[in-house]
Amino acid sequence: RLVCVDADTGALIWEHNLPLEYGVTQEQETKNVLYGRANSPLVTEGMLIIPGGGDAAGKQVGLAAFDALTGDVLWESPRRQQSYASPTRANLAGLDQLLTVNEGSISGHDPTDGAILWEHPWPSGSSTDSAASQPVPLPPDGVLISKGYGLGAMRLKLTPGPGKTLEVNVLWHARRLLRTKLTNVVLNGSYAYGLSDGILECADLDQGRRIWKGGRFGHGQILGSGNLLLVQTEAGEVILREASPEARPGTAGADLGRIKALDGKCWNNLALAGDVLLVRNGQEASAWRLAVRTD
Repeated sequence: RLVCVDADTGALIWEHNLPLEYGVTQEQETKNVLYGRANSPLVTEGMLIIPGGGDAAGKQVGLAAFDALTGDVLWESPRRQQSYASPTRANLAGLDQLLTVNEGSISGHDPTDGAILWEHPWPSGSSTDSAASQPVPLPPDGVLISKGYGLGAMRLKLTPGPGKTLEVNVLWHARRLLRTKLTNVVLNGSYAYGLSDGILECADLDQGRRIWKGGRFGHGQILGSGNLLLVQTEAGEVILREASPEARPGTAGADLGRIKALDGKCWNNLALAGDVLLVRNGQEASAWRLAVRTD
């Protein structure tokens, strides 16, 4: 169910039952997308955009755009099965676009009608070696994608093609780099940070090489805030660290603080709202007020 509710009262404003509208049975949905619809909606310029999915034998939608206020369907992009990544918006190679990871590919779409501007293979199966990491825009013309299951990280360069299309070139592909299984990467300057098979890693984006790798955090999550990283371990501890190529785990002063925020297995994304950190897992949630640097 895709729902829009009043933020103050929780009253329902509009809703869509996606499997029902796409004609997908629960059996088909589970077979196609074993871990459920785990994407986050993108709200941009009055639109709410989600990966649609569906069954190959019936209706299937790559991206679906709704009017954010009324819930009316604005457009649906060509057939693609969804992954577990969330769409994002960027202006790359001179074109405004929506980036999304599908089952088996990454694509860029025209925000006005969902038309595919470019597409590149990115092997995955939404019930096996699934893709969960978001595409990361690298202006003015680049995209970084990463994935677990031995696929690693890839940097793409987009260039204008015929008509309103873009051509894709692979600048580098490093299978042992940034093998992000359940999480996303954080960028700071020309470096990317991520949990690569549960180990924190710093990568040089220009050369596609590892700077350092260390510290076993499990399949937790990572969030950036300025020059800092918040790393949530799979066991529920949250660690504040410098986002720096010199701040390898184990280096004196690299860890700035730790809190045991949750108990049990923690795979969920964490969120920062001002100075309040919100974390949750399958059993509990907690909120923590963090100290704010004033210098």
